[in-house]
Amino acid sequence: LLDTRDLNDAFIRGKETIELNYPESSKLHLIAWGNLKGHQDVNEATKAEDFAVSLRSEDEIAQSPDSIFFGDIDVTVRGNGVAGGNQEIVLEPKTGTVEMRTLNLQYALTARGLRATDECDFYMDRTLNTIDYKGELTGDSVYYNPEADWKGSEWETTGPQSLYLGQNMTGSIQVGNDRYEVKEGTFDDGTTGPIEIHPFQRTLVLFVWGEDGAFLGARIKVTPWGVVDDDIEW
Repeated sequence: LLDTRDLNDAFIRGKETIELNYPESSKLHLIAWGNLKGHQDVNEATKAEDFAVSLRSEDEIAQSPDSIFFGDIDVTVRGNGVAGGNQEIVLEPKTGTVEMRTLNLQYALTARGLRATDECDFYMDRTLNTIDYKGELTGDSVYYNPEADWKGSEWETTGPQSLYLGQNMTGSIQVGNDRYEVKEGTFDDGTTGPIEIHPFQRTLVLFVWGEDGAFLGARIKVTPWGVVDDDIEW
């Protein structure tokens, strides 16, 4: 690891130049991270291949990270420290978001003698906890316990929760002593599939109960970041 540069807002908005003061013809591998606001751990590596951004976790429960971006590029230094003319590192998202909600939860509560003041918990299993210097997921398996609260008689996450990318995940909700797990849900087009977290996508998981208190499963809706479409039909 030759050098680390922290770029503040003024530097980026001013399109300032990063000077590479290395001998001509030096071959460099540049790595860029964006939006590391402090909700994850960045290790102090002495070798580039040891550099990593890891989720903060306790007892395998991970904190939600920032919306993280990553990019890299290989360059060759020209005279006066110029890396092959104008160079651009494209930063790509390494996180998606998830929202979790309930529908007709009051029927499950009534059937179990619970109230809408009792605590519930959402969980999302599992992703690896580290992004390495190549921008790839590695490390240990962790799961999430997204922050949520009551909205009327329904339990909902307090907003979009950032997650590292994941496939074939398991969403669940703890209601009293009962845990309801969902490995697959039904999408708007009627197809079924697993819960997945993709870059620049918002995944909404809706847990549904019938009037008899029986758990009916989940609906899943996936939209791009910034697109608000909460209309999930059952």
